[in-house]
Amino acid sequence: MVQSSILLALIGLVTYISARPSPEARAAASFEGIATFNDYSSQLETQGSTVCGGNSIPALGNGTFGAAAGDLSPLLSAGFCDGSQNTTMPNYDMSLCTQNNGQAPDSNRYAGPACKHAKCSPATCYKIENIGPVGEVKGQVLGSTKVQIIDGCPAGSAWNYCKSEIDLAQRCMSPTTEALDIDFNAYTTLYPGKKYSSGNPENNANLQIRITPTGC
Repeated sequence: MVQSSILLALIGLVTYISARPSPEARAAASFEGIATFNDYSSQLETQGSTVCGGNSIPALGNGTFGAAAGDLSPLLSAGFCDGSQNTTMPNYDMSLCTQNNGQAPDSNRYAGPACKHAKCSPATCYKIENIGPVGEVKGQVLGSTKVQIIDGCPAGSAWNYCKSEIDLAQRCMSPTTEALDIDFNAYTTLYPGKKYSSGNPENNANLQIRITPTGC
């Protein structure tokens, strides 16, 4: 009986090990998140560069677009930025929120936090699949592209925390959401038939996405 129990335990252990994904497979596992979009050409004109000095106009090449990783995202991140907030005791200076009915800071008074350049090296890329607009039932893949992390999307930025009318997950402020702020040039690739309106970003649907690590 003892020998049978040991044999069964060994068989179970071998079965568990053989069925368990390899480290490579686990590293390449997909997870879901939310994509918002940013006009990086405008950012480069006003700020000079992204935090990694990257330029995504119109793409990094080979169909790869630049993206900023939410600095509170559990699985993907460009690292904490100067000005990142402690999620348990955040200290947001709401007095900066003076424009657009309190939904944006005054750009003459506020430049925003900066992220650490070293966090974008080595290059990190993801395959992004659009599985439906935010607020709709997730379904089939509508479009896909590849992004490279070239920036950070800081929760501690007034450009994010002033947007009190938008839920946390769609402004890089949810510690349970994988958030990517993607170059708006990728929008049509992810959402065929839809054109991104950079002049009226509120009219563009943010997207539910499947994120898979891939080579750059």
